[in-house]
Formats: sequence, C-alpha cells, structure tokens
Amino acid sequence: MDPDDFGYWPSGAKYLAAFKNSMFVAGMANNEVRFSAPNQPEVFPIDNVFQIGDSDMGAVTGIYPTKNALVVFKARGIYLIKGDPRSGFFAQTLTRDVGCSAPNTIKEVPGVGLVFLSDAGVYALAGALENTGTATKVVHLSTPIPDQIKRINRSAIINACAVVYHADKEYWLAVPTIGNIRNTQVLVYHYEIGAWSIRNNFPINCMVETKDHRGYLIFGSYDTNNNPGLHVYSRGHTRKGRDPQGAFYSDPIQSLYQTSHFDFGAVYRAVQPAYVMIYAVGYGTNDINLNFTVNRQESTALASAVGRDQIYPLDSLSYYDTATWDGAYTWHTHRPVVVRFDISAMHEQPVHELQLAISSEFQRIQIIGIDLEIKVGEQRNMLPMTTALGSERR
Repeated sequence: MDPDDFGYWPSGAKYLAAFKNSMFVAGMANNEVRFSAPNQPEVFPIDNVFQIGDSDMGAVTGIYPTKNALVVFKARGIYLIKGDPRSGFFAQTLTRDVGCSAPNTIKEVPGVGLVFLSDAGVYALAGALENTGTATKVVHLSTPIPDQIKRINRSAIINACAVVYHADKEYWLAVPTIGNIRNTQVLVYHYEIGAWSIRNNFPINCMVETKDHRGYLIFGSYDTNNNPGLHVYSRGHTRKGRDPQGAFYSDPIQSLYQTSHFDFGAVYRAVQPAYVMIYAVGYGTNDINLNFTVNRQESTALASAVGRDQIYPLDSLSYYDTATWDGAYTWHTHRPVVVRFDISAMHEQPVHELQLAISSEFQRIQIIGIDLEIKVGEQRNMLPMTTALGSERR
C-alpha cells in the first residue's frame, strides 16, 4: 500500500481509543492526536490530525472515549474531541488548570463522572460533555484528604492505577507514597456517600474488575517474594499477606474510620471536647474503640483507644462472634445503637482542631453518624458544636 494514499501509521503512539467508528491514537513525541478513516482502523489519512494544546501544557497523558466526546488529557489540561466522521470532528479546550498524571487511573464512576488522578489530587469530569443542559465541569474529589494526597510520590505517580468495584460501590486508587516507587497505599472513594477510606498492605501493580455476574476485583502483585501472582479481593479472611516464611497470613485486617479535622475557628482558645456520641449498628460485645488527635498532632491524645460494647443498653441481645448454637445467648437482628464516650483534652494545648479515629479490632463496624459536644468559652454548659459555632461551620 502507498503511504501517500493511506497515511503513515503514527509511530510511538502510547494510547488507543475507538470513538464514533474511528480509531484515535495519541502519546507520540508531539502534541498530535490522529484518527483513522471510519471503520478502517489501519488507515490514517494525512489530514486526520489535531494539534492538542501547547507544548508547555506537557505531553498527552491519556485518552478516554465517552458517549458524547473523546476526552484528551495532558499533564496540565483537558480537551474534548466531538463530532462524527460524516460532519467532521473538532476539538475544544475544557480547562488548562488541571490534567491527568496517571492514565491507568481514568475510570467512569457511576453518578460522579470521569475520575482521574492529577498532581494536584483526585478530580472528576462531571456533566454530559455535550450541550444537553448539564454543565461540564471539573470537580475536586480529594478535598477531604489533603494529607494523603501530599504523601503521593509525584516522581512515580505514573505507576498509580485504579478500578471501579461495583459490588461495594467503590473507586479504588492505588498510589505510591513518598520514598516508594510501587503502589503502597489504596485510597478508596465510596461514591454513593462521597466519603474516603484508606487501605494499606495491598501490593497492587495493576487491577481489574471482572465483567461477569460475579464482578470480582482482581489485582496483580508486585511482591514476588511473599505475595506473588494474582489476588482476588474478598472478605473471607480476617488477615492478609504472609510472614517471610510464607506460613500464615500475617497482617490483621482492622476496621478504622477517621474523620477530617474539625476546625473550631476563632474560639479555639477555650474549646474542650466533652462527649462523642457514635450512632452505629450494634454488634453486641464486639467493642467499638475511640481515640482522637488535636491540632494535627502526629500522636493520639490517649495512650490507647477507649472501648465500649456495641450493645443495646436495655438487654444483652445481638452478640457478635461470641454466641454459639444451642447456647445461652439469643440471636437477634442487629439494631441501631448509640455508644457514648466521655473524652477530655485538658492535658493538651488549647484545642483548635480535633480529629476522631473510630475502630473495631479484627471485626466490622457500621457507623451511621456522629455527634460531638464541646465546652465553649467560660460557660459550664455543654453545647452542640453547631449551636456554638453556627450551622455554616457544621
């Protein structure tokens, strides 16, 4: 075939995407995005090319096809290619403020949009990407976890990867932390409730969700010594990993919910926490533990977490992990309970920020909500925080 008739195949291309019956390629040494003739993915006419952005925006770092547009990411910039082969394709700039740094983190999250990792954090491209009345915008998702974002190793951020785990309605993001080139921490975005959680000790090099009815999350490990091969995520074990001899699972799986830092603002000189009321689903004698930090200190205010039974105060039903068949205990439906903790930070410096850490060693917890009561000013009556600081600071 004469290349003058059919066009040269784009050499050095890193990214491929099919959009509107055409094959798009990008990631070459220049700013080009080239596309094939319709229904002919091997034919690239010479004129089928877009110059995307300027060279100071960085290289193309990923392309992703959606229903209404092909999204082109650069290191700092997002561009949309729209149209169709009949009327012609055209490109437009969406933003030059943020881009994608890890192409394997680009995933469509239900109800959120196209989620990706940039140097500045985790963002979502929300909207219909078309003139349908729904505005297309870039949303910053990682605002609640700035400390975790700061710990990402920017020099190895290209190794980050992600997957959408539909069974638990989660977006998994495996990232390398400072001092590591491998993904040492997993940031999980629970997209139904808009909250984040953190998981450690998962040696994830790549991961995928199976497309069958089971929808397993499978990841490939970079730990060729202790945890080689493919791993399936499940809740079947209370421990994960193996000891150096490979004899048993060595890392306990512990439940932990950590709040953001509550900022008390201008009244910080006289603020002292008093009560924490945790609304949870009761699991009987399975303890729920509470600890806290003040003013973003590295160490917790209490030497060890305070534990309380997750049990309804009027009876001893709903035992978890202690009841036996034909035993003296009664099985019962789990119910909402309120677990109260009396806390004090009098031994700390004046409190202007507070962070709660709620855990349940080796067992599960379900937290519905939290009430925090504090002492404000010189008065001795304890007020809800929203009453003292105003509802706008809730």
